[in-house]
Amino acid sequence: PCTGRRNLHGTTSNIWLRCIGISEALGHLRGWGMHRGQAVNNMPYTLTLSNIRVLGATQKGGNPVVSCWKASKQRFVEFVKRTGREKPFLQACRISSLEKQTHLKTIVKRLIKKWEIEEETHKLRRGLLGGPSIEEAIDPSRFRIAYRGFKAHISVRSACNLTGGGLFDILDPYAILRFRNSKQPAFRTGVLQDAGADPVWDCGGEMLYNGETALEISVWDYETNSADDLLGTGVITVEQFCSGFEGMIPLALPGGKKKKTMKQMVIIIGIQWPPLEQTPSASQTWGTNPSNAITGGNGGTLVGFSNTR
Repeated sequence: PCTGRRNLHGTTSNIWLRCIGISEALGHLRGWGMHRGQAVNNMPYTLTLSNIRVLGATQKGGNPVVSCWKASKQRFVEFVKRTGREKPFLQACRISSLEKQTHLKTIVKRLIKKWEIEEETHKLRRGLLGGPSIEEAIDPSRFRIAYRGFKAHISVRSACNLTGGGLFDILDPYAILRFRNSKQPAFRTGVLQDAGADPVWDCGGEMLYNGETALEISVWDYETNSADDLLGTGVITVEQFCSGFEGMIPLALPGGKKKKTMKQMVIIIGIQWPPLEQTPSASQTWGTNPSNAITGGNGGTLVGFSNTR
């Protein structure tokens, strides 16, 4: 207790101090706090306010008012950590980044197509048309024949909302990718210990393509004393990856199970193909012995069977 002051303890609720507009809020809150501090210095009472709620509502009629707050990166990161939402925020940033990449890719393709049409029109006007024709997007059936024996570069980025595990059994996930009905080794990522529901692998490697119609993906939970648990499966068809692919693939629960309250599981991968002018780099003989596994990128491995630990 301060000398010369009386301490009164009491609480009240639902007290309206002042109703102000959105644009005035920041300045008034700062000024109100400063004036309150000066006012109580010479009072015989100690005033403490806690559990203050700031309620905001849009104005009725007229144009809506938008307020922007500017903060440094360091202060913003500290704010996200204090709210305890750092992991969901980072995951939302990854998803937003992929959506923007897909949108940007669509716009770039549209601009390229427009440029090609303008170039062709310009040559027609000048009477110079007759050069090599512009290559169009390859048909999936032609792709299966043309790219037989080529190697696809596979990149496994991350996964979101994996279900499984428990309070004392955090997920140790890894992913396996294989072309459907292929006899070639499958691509497997490394096991991420205690990665939980949102693992980030960031690994890549190459897989031999022999005209298969789909790429099958499965995500597993590594177990030390028992068989590994299947968390989810996904498929991407040749129509989707024949022109290259970068994005999210939904994962379904094993056995076709469905949970209404469960968030959609997804895995984020990328697939790139070499130009047709290059000689297929798969002329070497691939071993079928699992002990001769070929390392693929950072943490990825080509294995001869899909359920190998």
